[in-house]
Amino acid sequence: MKKNHVAQLIASIVVLISLNSSATTYQTEERICPIGGERFTVEVLMSYSTYGKRLDLKPLGRDPSVVPQPLIVCPNGFIDYKKKYSEEEIISFTNLINSPSYQRLRSGNTDYFMLAQMLESMGASKLTMGWTYLEASWEAEYLYRRQKYVPYLNSAINNFNLAVDESDNEIGFTYRLLVVELNRLKGDFDTAKLKLAELEANITPIGYEKIVIDFVKELINNQNSDPQELPKP
Repeated sequence: MKKNHVAQLIASIVVLISLNSSATTYQTEERICPIGGERFTVEVLMSYSTYGKRLDLKPLGRDPSVVPQPLIVCPNGFIDYKKKYSEEEIISFTNLINSPSYQRLRSGNTDYFMLAQMLESMGASKLTMGWTYLEASWEAEYLYRRQKYVPYLNSAINNFNLAVDESDNEIGFTYRLLVVELNRLKGDFDTAKLKLAELEANITPIGYEKIVIDFVKELINNQNSDPQELPKP
């Protein structure tokens, strides 16, 4: 009996550790804003769990509020997105954050959209811009801001298209598929078909890529614009 009791206790501890490791946890931190030097307190995401991805590469998890990962936002609207900034960045971001146009954009837009404005001001790559606008669309989806969701998708599509058209290096399967998928999500099935044909003209999908392509084709043919989990291999 004693042996069974010990075994049950160990099993309980394993379950508890498993549950804790998969939980969403935050830590309260005091920060100093790199722009303006204001002190503020923020809840920083420490851990969360995911179990898969959608076709638009949005991670799936038990807590949709942490996808995309919450950003650190200063009271003045500066997005504190990295550990260190150059003197040039500090000067440029100070001018941007203090501008009336930036402050107006804060009303009604998401944090990742505002990060996109900052990155664009520093000449970020089209792939970086496309990915940031895509994350902004996930925020808008979670916050039920449909009026922002499609414009954010359009911004992501435009940047991914430019990356494909202007890159000196071959843009691979993933970003070409994203252009197809984002057009499908906004209900533009004709453009989704066109971009899918372009993808297949440049890349021959094999293995799991072909499974994904066949799945997307079926969704487009059925004019299904609902978000979908990646198909099983």
